Amino acid sequence: MATGKVRSVGEPVALVAAETQAAAESALKAIEVTYEEMPAVFSPKEALVSGAPKIHEKGNLLYTLTIKKGNVDEAFTNCKAIVEKTYRTTRIEHSYLEPDAGAGYVDYDDTLVIFASTQNPHYDHKEVVGLLGLADEQVRIIQAATGGGFGSKLDLNMQGFIGLALYHLKRPVRMVYSREEAYQATAKRHPLEMTLKTGADSQGKLLAMSATITCDTGAYASYGIAVASRSAVHATGPYEIETVAVESRCVYTNNPFAGA
Repeated sequence: MATGKVRSVGEPVALVAAETQAAAESALKAIEVTYEEMPAVFSPKEALVSGAPKIHEKGNLLYTLTIKKGNVDEAFTNCKAIVEKTYRTTRIEHSYLEPDAGAGYVDYDDTLVIFASTQNPHYDHKEVVGLLGLADEQVRIIQAATGGGFGSKLDLNMQGFIGLALYHLKRPVRMVYSREEAYQATAKRHPLEMTLKTGADSQGKLLAMSATITCDTGAYASYGIAVASRSAVHATGPYEIETVAVESRCVYTNNPFAGA
């Protein structure tokens, strides 16, 4: 949860546990949050400008990968045809059939047992024990039947909240996102901007390619490094190109975080 600073829409600021759904909703309505509006950036271009508001103290550039093979400028001089274009993809909601849901209880030996709609219970386990400051054997994650994920459920959705409630209450708990909550609070696919310059000889054989790729990872890193890395590595697609120059960057913004 946010501590002192909210970096994007969908970042939680409080957690309510109640006996009934109605009681929980009443408690939520009783919470008043006062926000101080701060400067924000909503595109990588804005985020990389000198003096831009910092999403995190280390700066807004999360990661850069450069791949070079041969002299691409020289190779382009030998090309008979060159195509250069910029392509953009938008932020994508995975929109799986089932909204995020989970439940949990405290076992006889004080182990926190969490059932989660997840794509990787091992990742979840590592993150939850880290969040709660517990030993590995004090938390158990069980993957429930999962109604779709498509990469989004590689990130924590509510496992940490369930674990926190179990830790404090020592009672069984459950949590289900509404569709609106799932859209607001879960990982999205990265928006990318890709400028590709490709050159070929008179026979159509690809000789050279340069690519500049920028990923908007939102307010938190999630799988941003992996996405930027794969974008660079796969930039040439299935084609063998002798000379290549690729730079892929992953940038923090105040948009919702992007994952797998």
